[in-house]
Amino acid sequence: GILGTQSTGKSTFLNAMHNFNFAVAAARCTKGINFMLIPINEDFKKKQAIAADYLLTLDTEGLKAPLSHLSNSERDKHDNEMATTVIGLSELTMINVTGTNDESINDVLAIMIPAAFELKRDEHA
Repeated sequence: GILGTQSTGKSTFLNAMHNFNFAVAAARCTKGINFMLIPINEDFKKKQAIAADYLLTLDTEGLKAPLSHLSNSERDKHDNEMATTVIGLSELTMINVTGTNDESINDVLAIMIPAAFELKRDEHA
C-alpha cells in the first residue's frame, strides 16, 4: 500500500511502476482506496517460494486533504481509518512525501504510527 499527503504523486508512482491507469491530476482525484491485482509470474513464484498468484496494490487518497464536508476531527478520523486499513492489509506500506518537507513527513507519521499501534494492540487482545 502507499500513503502520503495530497498531491505527492502516489498514483503517478504506481502508474509508472506497474503500468496502471490510476487517475492523476494536480488536485485531489483519488477517493478512498483503489486497488489493482498484479499477477505473479510463475518462474518468480518458484524462485521466491511464493504461494500467492497475485500481488494486491493499494492506492489511497491524500491524507490531510481538505474535505469540505468534514470537520477537522472527522477528517483526522477518516485519515486514521484509511491508514489503519492500508497498514493492516499490507506487508509493506510506502510513505510518499514531496521533497524533504519535514511537516509533510510528520503529518503522515502522526497518522500512521497510532494506526499501527492500534493494529498491534488488537493483535494481542
